[in-house]
Amino acid sequence: MNIKRIYNCIVSILCIVMLLGTSQVFALNSGKAPDGSINIIPPDTAARLQIRIIGKEAKLSIVKVGTSDIISLSSGDTFARSARMGDEYQVSYKVDKSINLEVASLDGGKNATVYGDVDMQGESAIRFTNNNSEGKFTIKLTGGHANFDLKLAKSDETESKTTIATNGSDDNQHNDESNIVMEGEFDNEASRRGSVHNTNTLERIPESASYDNVSRRMTMSVGAAMPRSASLVRAVTTNAASEHTRGTVTWHKQYKDNNRNHASIFKVNIGGLIHDAACADGKNFRTAEAGQTVTLAKQASNSLFSKFAYLASTDKWQKSNYNEQEYYFALVCAARRVNGRPAYERVNSRALINRMMQDAKSFKGNIPENFKSYLAYPTNGSQMMLAWGLKPYGKIEVVKSIGNNIKITGECKGTYSLAGAVYTVYDESGKAVGNLTTDDKGRTGTLEVKPGKYTVKETTAPVGYELDKTVYKVESKAETTSTVQSYDSPVFAPVKIFLEKKSSSDSYMNPSDMTGAEFEVKYYDTIGPVENAKAVRTWKLRTTKDESGKYTAELRDKNLVKGSDPLFVTEQGDAVLPRGTVTIRETKAPAGYLLDKTVYTKKIDGDGSGAAVYFNSGLPSSHVNNPAIPKIGTKAMDVSTEDYLAMYGKKTKVKDIVSFSNLYEGETYTLEGVLMDKGTGKPLEQNGGKITAEKEFTVTSQNATIADSIATGQVELEFSFDTTELAGKDTVVFETLKYKGKEIASHHDINDVNQTLRHPEIKTQAHSTESGTNIGAPSKEEVLVDKVRYKNLIIGKKYKVTGVLMDKEKNKPILDREDKEISAEKEFVAEKADGEIELEFRYDSSLRQDKVTVVFETLTYKNVPIAVHADINDSAQSIYYPSIGTRMTGKGGSKVVSKAKSVSLIDAVKYKNLITGRSYTVKGILMDKKTGKPYDEDGKPVTGSATFRSEGNGTTSVEFKLNTSKIAGKELVAYEKIYDDKGKLIATHEDINNRDQTIRVAPPSVPETGDGSLLYMYIGLFIASFLALASLTTIKRCVRL
Repeated sequence: MNIKRIYNCIVSILCIVMLLGTSQVFALNSGKAPDGSINIIPPDTAARLQIRIIGKEAKLSIVKVGTSDIISLSSGDTFARSARMGDEYQVSYKVDKSINLEVASLDGGKNATVYGDVDMQGESAIRFTNNNSEGKFTIKLTGGHANFDLKLAKSDETESKTTIATNGSDDNQHNDESNIVMEGEFDNEASRRGSVHNTNTLERIPESASYDNVSRRMTMSVGAAMPRSASLVRAVTTNAASEHTRGTVTWHKQYKDNNRNHASIFKVNIGGLIHDAACADGKNFRTAEAGQTVTLAKQASNSLFSKFAYLASTDKWQKSNYNEQEYYFALVCAARRVNGRPAYERVNSRALINRMMQDAKSFKGNIPENFKSYLAYPTNGSQMMLAWGLKPYGKIEVVKSIGNNIKITGECKGTYSLAGAVYTVYDESGKAVGNLTTDDKGRTGTLEVKPGKYTVKETTAPVGYELDKTVYKVESKAETTSTVQSYDSPVFAPVKIFLEKKSSSDSYMNPSDMTGAEFEVKYYDTIGPVENAKAVRTWKLRTTKDESGKYTAELRDKNLVKGSDPLFVTEQGDAVLPRGTVTIRETKAPAGYLLDKTVYTKKIDGDGSGAAVYFNSGLPSSHVNNPAIPKIGTKAMDVSTEDYLAMYGKKTKVKDIVSFSNLYEGETYTLEGVLMDKGTGKPLEQNGGKITAEKEFTVTSQNATIADSIATGQVELEFSFDTTELAGKDTVVFETLKYKGKEIASHHDINDVNQTLRHPEIKTQAHSTESGTNIGAPSKEEVLVDKVRYKNLIIGKKYKVTGVLMDKEKNKPILDREDKEISAEKEFVAEKADGEIELEFRYDSSLRQDKVTVVFETLTYKNVPIAVHADINDSAQSIYYPSIGTRMTGKGGSKVVSKAKSVSLIDAVKYKNLITGRSYTVKGILMDKKTGKPYDEDGKPVTGSATFRSEGNGTTSVEFKLNTSKIAGKELVAYEKIYDDKGKLIATHEDINNRDQTIRVAPPSVPETGDGSLLYMYIGLFIASFLALASLTTIKRCVRL
């Protein structure tokens, strides 16, 4: 029961809250406070929109953006709403194509902005037209009363101008709210009082105020506004009939702060001159809008008004040093003080206000006569303002032109500029009031003067012109520029140019003939440096031989070469040189002579009274041309290596690149070359003759670079010769240049490295690493080292040495088990011209007994052989392997031994190429020559051995002991093998047919009668037979058992 009661209570409370909230929302939206009083929006956010529809045949609707309350509009309807600043209303339209929709802002576009499917007409946002037959546009309120007319008319009708209304215009649609302004500070304090006045009459309206903490709005009960009366009329006094009495506001801006303070500044058009203005009214809060007419009261130049306004116009207080809003708050408050209308002043601005007032009161300076200040009174009763500006004086300017010879000065603009002319302006009393200076177009700036009569004359002429002595009269009028037209005449110099040429000595082509030398004369329109300048005119002259025998050229029409520019000729027909710079240089020397590269320069900057200018004649003496002396230089190189290292071969080709200079274009020359032996200094001879080459050539642009007919280029000679016999030598190329059979240049320098070809040399020393000598040590992998000594290399170059092992007997490379040559190679960079390098070979030398291995070496550069050492008979390149020979004899050196039970055989073993000092063992075995098998005695082969210390080459003996009593007539052969101290086989001698290794046992003799030797033999045979039979019988019985 209690729970149910609690639930009912909660529901009831919620219903009450909802009802209260609904009533508050209703009150806020209806513009009425809950207590029934008028709900006034604070002025900094208040706004109002009014739209009047004029015309027919349109479908319009309007809706506040963010709501769905669409209102349809038709002709004659007026839409009016109180709103807040920032609210947006969207208008939808649909018209026929023949109908135009015109949107006119009656408040000058100050209180709302328009955008969407409309186009702005003119330069200000106060008039728009539709750009489609159907569309939408938005009106965004920016504050104040936004008033619009929407007019619909046919497109061919003349559009009428809509009068821009101000907030003070008479409008039946204005309700009382539009004329009510509330003053005071709006904060969260309850019962805070303010004041209300009518914007038209400025009279107060009785009110009471209260603050609602729920709605957060200030509400007031106000009495009825007093009836609107005519605008307040203020007297306007003018000092003279010529002073302006009315003006128009063209622009204004208002500054506000969070305390509802505001300050307004303006632009006012007074007689076509825009003046600055500031609010000077401390009580009236109504601001004049653009287009508002004002009446004017001119202020005296010594008044506080004028002093304050003049200081403001000169930026006395440096606006840039302050925040813009702070500055204008201070300026407006100071203007109010000056006008005797003090009002609320911001604490932050008070220091600057006081400074402005103090400066204005203490100002003692002169205010220009054309500075004006006014008190301006808007005709609609808005705030009065203080306006100021400068009234313009008259102006004088000068336009200078060229009086004559315009073609020449136009071409020589660099030295005939009209800039720098000075004109002095004098008043009627003859006092100079100012100067005017021309620019490069002959125009001056303007000089401001009081209206009146003046004289102008040129006091300084521009450089290159005569002074204009005319005195010009001119009258100055206010706001008018008076122009003086002046003319100057250019100054020229009658300068002539004369040239003479001489030579220092004869040329190989001709004897001191200077005919045909050509010169280039250039004129520049500058007095300064000409390095980066462009010549205005160019003339070409050629020397000829005159009657006196001199070679001369003069700058005259008759002496100009084809391709020259015309001379400068004045309108009077005189040939002249304008002010500027002339350069002269020789462009073509006489045949066989060098070009004179000197550039002669002359500055022409006189007054027209100059005399002739001479070049290369008189004092100093005439310029001398030097003959072109031919020179050659050579660079020899091997064709294959492309370097100074010559290839090793029977037909080595060498080219010599001969560079030449100072030869003449189109002439034919002969080049002869010969190879020299640097060691002897004599020509190198082969096959009974010198090694030479020769070439004839004509100088052209294909083989030379030609400048001023003098050629520089290259030509090549090629030599072919045998270099295989030149190892270790140097070859030098000598060259001789001839012209028509006469020697004119040579290059014979035996020490010139560029002319020298090197022929490297290599020699080798081979050894076995086992013996350290050239005695080989047969093994499965013997290591041979060949030390290669080289000479005459170029330091810093990269080379490669390649070696191969040769069989001396066959004079062919030794092949390994895969039938490949046994070789080695090594690359190196020569640190010295002469040096050595080692190559290592590994191969199976176990079968090289009694053979000689020779190492062949080749030195290459860029894979081209430049040195070879391949002498099959060179012992230094050879490795010698061991060999043995034997001679076996009996007692006393006999080759036939007798039958005996104990016989001693001696085999003398002769060895070669053993390592000296090493210990070796000779092992021998006797072979039965008939069977080719070892001879056995008692079931064992007969052998012998001997150990000895080698002397390199020597003899040792092996002894065999055997019983020859039963081998009469048998031939025995001794086989011998030598082993080193490690038991490795070094050499063998096993030839079954070698007679030195063979002995023979003496044959059997015929027995005598009574000789008992046979009896014993037979008895022995019997006993042996018996024993054999007995043995067999015994064995047989044993088997049976």
